[in-house]
Amino acid sequence: MKLISIVRIFVISALTLALSYIFLQSFPSFGSVF
Repeated sequence: MKLISIVRIFVISALTLALSYIFLQSFPSFGSVF
């Protein structure tokens, strides 16, 4: 794999984790379900 592909996957995964974390913090009721 090229370095650009690795960085791209890392950035996408980091953004996904950040968005999911913010979503769970905004909706604590859904946090208990997952």
